[in-house]
Amino acid sequence: MTSRLSGYPVSERRLRPIYDWLDNGNNKKALQEADKVLKKQPNLQCAKVLRCLALLRLGKESDCIQQLEAIKEECPVEEASLQAMTVCYREIHKPHLICDLYEKANVKDPGNEEILTNLFLSYVRIGDYKKQQQTAMTLYKVKKKNQYYFWCVISILLQAVDKLSDLIHACLIPSYNYNNISCILFNDVNLVLCSLAEKMLEKFINEDKIESEQEILIYLTSLELQGKTERGLEVLNGPLADKLEPYIVLNKRVNFLIKLGKWQEVNEIIRSTLETDLDSWNYYLFYLDSLFELAKDKVIDHENTDDCQFYRAKSFIQRLIEQNKALIPKKRGPYLAQLEYFSRLISNSMEAERLLGSIVDLLVEYYEEFGTKECCVHDLRPYLRLMSDKDYIEFLARGYKLVSLAENKLPKTKQQMNFLICNMECSRVIGLREMFDIKSKTEFTSNAVNYFIYSQQFNMDLQPTEVRSSDRFALLALHSFFDLWVDTQDSNYLFEAIVICQYALSLSPSNSQFKTLLLKFYHLLGGCKGAHNAYLMLDVKHMQLDTLGYIHVFPLLANADYATATDVISSTMKFFTNNFKESADHITFAYKYDALTKIPEFIWVREKLNNSTHYMKVRFERMLLDIFFASSHSNTLQLIKDFEISPLEKIQWSSLQDNRDFTVLWDMEPDGRMFERDAIKQTYNYEIIYLRLRCILVHVIAGCMYAGLGETNNTEGELDNFDIRESLYNYNVSKSILKKLLIDLEENLEALKTNPPSYATKKFIAAPPESRLLLTIQYNYFELILFELKFIIELIPGSDCDKDKCASLLNDIILFCEEYVKNLCNIAGSKNPSKRNCFIQMAALYAELIAFSTIIVGVCENITKKLKQNFAKKNKKKREPAAQRILNSDGFDWRMDIINRFIVFITENVKQVETLLKTEEKLYGDRTIFMGDINISKIDDKKEENTINILKSTVNDNLLSTLPGLRIGPGDAPRSRHPPDKTYTGHRRPDAYLTYAYSADSGQSADPSPS
Repeated sequence: MTSRLSGYPVSERRLRPIYDWLDNGNNKKALQEADKVLKKQPNLQCAKVLRCLALLRLGKESDCIQQLEAIKEECPVEEASLQAMTVCYREIHKPHLICDLYEKANVKDPGNEEILTNLFLSYVRIGDYKKQQQTAMTLYKVKKKNQYYFWCVISILLQAVDKLSDLIHACLIPSYNYNNISCILFNDVNLVLCSLAEKMLEKFINEDKIESEQEILIYLTSLELQGKTERGLEVLNGPLADKLEPYIVLNKRVNFLIKLGKWQEVNEIIRSTLETDLDSWNYYLFYLDSLFELAKDKVIDHENTDDCQFYRAKSFIQRLIEQNKALIPKKRGPYLAQLEYFSRLISNSMEAERLLGSIVDLLVEYYEEFGTKECCVHDLRPYLRLMSDKDYIEFLARGYKLVSLAENKLPKTKQQMNFLICNMECSRVIGLREMFDIKSKTEFTSNAVNYFIYSQQFNMDLQPTEVRSSDRFALLALHSFFDLWVDTQDSNYLFEAIVICQYALSLSPSNSQFKTLLLKFYHLLGGCKGAHNAYLMLDVKHMQLDTLGYIHVFPLLANADYATATDVISSTMKFFTNNFKESADHITFAYKYDALTKIPEFIWVREKLNNSTHYMKVRFERMLLDIFFASSHSNTLQLIKDFEISPLEKIQWSSLQDNRDFTVLWDMEPDGRMFERDAIKQTYNYEIIYLRLRCILVHVIAGCMYAGLGETNNTEGELDNFDIRESLYNYNVSKSILKKLLIDLEENLEALKTNPPSYATKKFIAAPPESRLLLTIQYNYFELILFELKFIIELIPGSDCDKDKCASLLNDIILFCEEYVKNLCNIAGSKNPSKRNCFIQMAALYAELIAFSTIIVGVCENITKKLKQNFAKKNKKKREPAAQRILNSDGFDWRMDIINRFIVFITENVKQVETLLKTEEKLYGDRTIFMGDINISKIDDKKEENTINILKSTVNDNLLSTLPGLRIGPGDAPRSRHPPDKTYTGHRRPDAYLTYAYSADSGQSADPSPS
């Protein structure tokens, strides 16, 4: 070791072991090694910082921060020390402190390129564009590099746009998808800043300093934001265009020409391009745009076809089709362009059939060429609606002839199989199956299953990782099972769908559609175990935790599988927590490697994740889970402090974004069963309302916990005029905060009464799981929260306390709980899967209410304990017996009577529910109960039928193993920082708070930590 490092300075050789221990994860050894180095060199800053990093990774964050502040005051400029401090600040998620660090270093060592570069990148991490601009210009003055100059320019453009999406669109190489009508108009743009960026770039161009493609694109972006399209065209026609890729020049030129309304030039450029590139779909759309713009207010001249633009367009497309026929493989573009042309003619009320012929002929022409491809129905779907009901039958009949099935109606070749699948998919998309009765739909589903089993012979040569074309038969069957369940509400159809889904996965284990459907179907029947197995098979990672997390997390919570839900939420929270740091790295890399046009996209992705509604939902659900699982009242209070929950915390609801992805499932649904945009918006509105209510619940818990620590004080004042944290222990302040939260909760609930949520989205297979908002409204979940919040407000000492009102509220609480348990008993003991699922969800909500009630009990105990202490202090010099002093205390006796009554009732109520749950658990443990009672699918292959019947037992066991999730024991408790007690629901037992109660005779209280 010594010989290897003999050429290095002494300090570096001494620091090397510390770095090695940190890299190996042995932070304790790193700390010891740092102490050894500091004994020899007490002023070695890098060793001090590495010691702080070791402390941080050992969980001693406060010590680390304190020592870092001391080091920062020394203004370190050594790169190793600065980098190590940067790592520390990043790991404690305080990137703004990195800026302070490098600002001080820059003052101490001005003109240092390395320090200035890191200062710029530190501003990039926090998104301070103004300081980025200033630092980049300082850098350029120190070192004349194009890179630094363009850092300044892009920082100016980021300041110039109000909406980041405008800059992204301006930076993009345009395509029809983003620029589909006549181009985006940039409205909220600071033209002064854009003009400044343009002048800076023109100076560079005039001095012939432009070097890269990215630099030219940034110049074009500055022009486009200002609407200077003529100047943009000049650039594309000049020498600068030689530095750009030909496709970029073409797309940008078309973009600018469209903005200028020069449709004739667009038409000519696109025609010449399509003759050499037959399959560029975007160019076909641009071509048709230009055609209809040039022929605006004109009609089709059927007599003089040579001079008619519409006939010339027809000839051009047909010429491309003829040219395409000689190619192997053939391109889809020309055929689809013909169909798109027909559709545009119809939408403009023109004689499409007279010009292009029958729509059925056009569709069949495409079908004959590409009917064996999986993309066929997806391509044809927008144009199928152009047919009449009579045309539908003709199209399907002509398509069925291509299948050429034998007498036994089974395909003999893979081509026949693919034609048959395509025909069945078309009939589904058209909605033909919707006209059939239940019996016919069931027969169709059975046939699809049999076709799937039979067609496995055509996929024998495929690897397990490859998706089979015959899988679409199984998908048709599974979607049809769901339709039957929606139409009949018979759970047997869902059970059968799960079995077929499991069977299909055994034959095609890489098909994500089967896994997603299996996850959805299990949740619809309340089978959390099977759903989680499907979720693990999906291997959801990274961005998918945000876009697909909604399909799994919240059904787990609704069905009381808290252990699994905690694991999923933890992995999701870890992704979001790391996002800000990792996305900042991506942005800094884009600056370092001159990917300038990608910088706005990276920033947009970061902001999209930071403002994710799913992130806010899992954040509050994680808080509530940890709070409800806390083992004692003191642990609950510690959690509230650790979460840094302020009862008056404000959330920017308008900034939240819906990142859910509803395109993951196969989209072969007829129009009546498509999950449209209005339905998506409705479900999102429900989730926002529910998130608001859960947020208020967390703040109510925080407010109540702080109220329990209050002191009697006559101070009054507005809530905005003091530091909340310093004043939370004041009873008057706590009472004001709780009243404000009460009003907020009542207003949100009142809005729900005037516009109650509906269950309309349940019939869509692509819809998200049913919102828990619907369950909470159905079972009056927040009614008990309101009663208990009002109860604690009345119980808090003050001039406006009302003993009778407090007693009345307790009666309301008791009545609500008794009624809830009565309803719970009424639906218990059923063998029907839907009723079982309903029981579990209802019991899960009640478990949360009991957990909230125990928190209120703990708060009540703290309030009465404070009252006793304060009264004892006032009567310190008096020699009255303790019991007599308590009886004479203001309001202590009636408060204690009410609290004791509350505790006794909650304890008895919990025992009653626990008995009910044990009975229900025994029923679920009876494996002789079979959730699927009938065989819906008639399987022709007896061997495969036996395999499917075996799978039915597995599915049945997965469904029956749901209820034990309500009885979380020590072995399967959620992995929380505060492990729960051995409780019947995973929540703390209310009778643990019996130890808190004061004895009316002695006035003594037990140790508030439950045993």
